[in-house]
Amino acid sequence: MAAGVCLVLGCVVGCRREVPTPARPAGVGAGALPQGRAGKAEPGKHSLTQVRLHLYCASALQEAADRVAAAFTKETGALVICDYAGAGVLLAQLRKGVAGDVFLADDAHYLSAAAKEGLVYSHAEAYYLTPVLLVKTGNPKSVRALRDLTRAGLRVGLGSPTACAIGRATEALLKASGARLTAVKRNTVFTAMSVDELVGQVREGRLDAAIVWDATARQSPGGTDFVPIPSARTGSARVSVGVLKTTQNKELADRLAHFVTGESGRAILRTLQFTLPPPN
Repeated sequence: MAAGVCLVLGCVVGCRREVPTPARPAGVGAGALPQGRAGKAEPGKHSLTQVRLHLYCASALQEAADRVAAAFTKETGALVICDYAGAGVLLAQLRKGVAGDVFLADDAHYLSAAAKEGLVYSHAEAYYLTPVLLVKTGNPKSVRALRDLTRAGLRVGLGSPTACAIGRATEALLKASGARLTAVKRNTVFTAMSVDELVGQVREGRLDAAIVWDATARQSPGGTDFVPIPSARTGSARVSVGVLKTTQNKELADRLAHFVTGESGRAILRTLQFTLPPPN
């Protein structure tokens, strides 16, 4: 059997997807950490092949985290098990004492809250996200601006402000833009626990428009277009990563956090069209 490969399940609020991987190594049981995704280590190359880190990650960052985890595993041999959900949902779990190593959120608000509550050793900003309007390909409903979300009969999807970062950002954006928040909410037929749910609803034609992150819209597998929002800077978020105080391997957890914010992580994020801050 190939060493250093673990078969696990990817967990997103509302759905569970199995990640196809090769055979399981000796010593890693079928029930090990069933709600995460694991990176794939190169057999025999590293001394940390059986070491595992648990990353709690906002589902908006899933594609980026999957690639970062795989690259980190390739470099170190340590497996990275990822659990995905809305950042608010993850923070609630951490408050209840769920153990892990690293927390990656799509808004610095969640890491700041975790730091104030003594849940993390430290945290750092990694990159930026900006809200956009997600629509079906060709924009058949001609949604061009936030005010269009108040149009009678339009089916709108928004993130829950208590569950996910895009929900918090959307509420702030709508309040600051002068758009009639009550009218938009009257048209809201779907409230999502995570941003990826909104993408799926628009792609499947259940929604006419939704507010999602720019990077999420660019990574959509097809069936959607997006419209920039001129005032979106109001709702922009700074993605942050922090090392949890429940970690049993702080040195390696620090290394993963630095990997996310360092040049290796930045190179991956460039390919996914994230907006990056200037290098330190």
